[in-house]
Amino acid sequence: MSDNKETEVTDATAQAAPEQADAAREREPRRGGRERNPNRDRNSRDRSESQFLERVVTINRVSKVVKGGRRFSFTALVVVGDGNGVVGVGYGKAREVPLAISKGVEEAKRNFFRVPRSASTIPHPVQGEA
Repeated sequence: MSDNKETEVTDATAQAAPEQADAAREREPRRGGRERNPNRDRNSRDRSESQFLERVVTINRVSKVVKGGRRFSFTALVVVGDGNGVVGVGYGKAREVPLAISKGVEEAKRNFFRVPRSASTIPHPVQGEA
């Protein structure tokens, strides 16, 4: 008689397993699917369509002495402009170089100023001896 009960239990679980599998397929896609980062395409498009020229002037490695040794960080001086007299300067700081550069670019885009130009040159006084 105990053999009958065991057989019935296995039959019941065998029938429930396909129903659970069907329910799992109907749900939302699981983590790690194709839609992992939907904003990735938007960010790459913004970078490629940027109307400003970006130049890294200098990158400096800064070290801080702590109990366990030295902790390094980086600073980046970045200049951003449109090529027609509008210029911005930014100074970014981060633990890694690419982050420091991107922070410098963002700061430079917030700090634009106009540079006077006359026929593609910057007018300035000239001193000299004759």
